[in-house]
Amino acid sequence: MKYSKIYNRIADTYFTGGKEHLAKKGEKNNKVYFFVSIILLSLAISTSIYFLFNALSKEKSAVYAQKKSLSVLGNILPLKIDYKFLDTSENIKNISLDLPKIDLADYDALELRLRGDPAKGFANLVKIEFASSRKEREGIYLKGIESAWKTFRIPLRQVPSLKSFSDLETITFVVEGWNIDKPQGCIFIDKIMFVKDTKKP
Repeated sequence: MKYSKIYNRIADTYFTGGKEHLAKKGEKNNKVYFFVSIILLSLAISTSIYFLFNALSKEKSAVYAQKKSLSVLGNILPLKIDYKFLDTSENIKNISLDLPKIDLADYDALELRLRGDPAKGFANLVKIEFASSRKEREGIYLKGIESAWKTFRIPLRQVPSLKSFSDLETITFVVEGWNIDKPQGCIFIDKIMFVKDTKKP
């Protein structure tokens, strides 16, 4: 009986100690996992905040850029005026752009690019008509079109009969048969945008 009691005592001590050891080891591992999880979560949150801040900054820059210039054509392909006044009663060819309802009063100029088709020929002159929702209309002539793209700038103050560009409705590009030296040809129009002077805040 004594030996059996001794063996039981040793067995209890051994197995109980092992369990306590395993429990302590498990607690230690849980603490390590907890701290690692906290660190990883902090890194994830910091990274998300960083990318969100960058995205908002870029968006703010994009909005600022749009305020400095407003594109009319967007991703549309270049406009084309293909005209032929030979042996016809037609003597005007035009193409119009309907503008969205945007207040353009703070913009200073209209910029666009023009070029002629060297294969078909082209006039070196085109008329641009501005029309407001109040039925005000004014035309400006652009001269000097070439076979390569050329940028033109029209200061809006040169359009005196329009009191304000706050309600501009359409822009029309016109080729007049009586006002050109080539009765047949093709003119391309691209990069139409309203811009502000860079010196302005």
